[in-house]
Amino acid sequence: SAQGRFAALSFGHKHHDFALVQAPAGFADLDPPRVGLYHIAIDCGSFEQSLALLRRARDADSVFVKAIDHRLGTGIYVRDPDGNLLEFWSEAYGSMEEAIAQIGKMDPPFEENPIGYPLDIDATMTAGSPVRAEGPPKDPTDS
Repeated sequence: SAQGRFAALSFGHKHHDFALVQAPAGFADLDPPRVGLYHIAIDCGSFEQSLALLRRARDADSVFVKAIDHRLGTGIYVRDPDGNLLEFWSEAYGSMEEAIAQIGKMDPPFEENPIGYPLDIDATMTAGSPVRAEGPPKDPTDS
């Protein structure tokens, strides 16, 4: 990635099933700072299901953190009552091959914006589809 190193592992059906990303210099999202897992992603199967899980999570006292159009899919991030960061993920493409083919067609190029674009969660929930927020791409480690 732009900030460090990125490794993705796939079981052959998606662009990645497991990813390791080097935290950027000075990263300290956790309070108190500690070494550990940043977040867990759950593949929800569809964007509609991601929104449904966001509603359930909020009802269960989880706190919305951010939502990002990662261009290969969409991530909606919540912090559960225990402090764990969860990402409700939905794929943008039907197959791994299609997703990988899109990387070379992205504008701006994936290398210049590997993270994607922040979403306006209120507008997104009203529309039922991703609505990008105004402003530049945001680093996913910003909470």
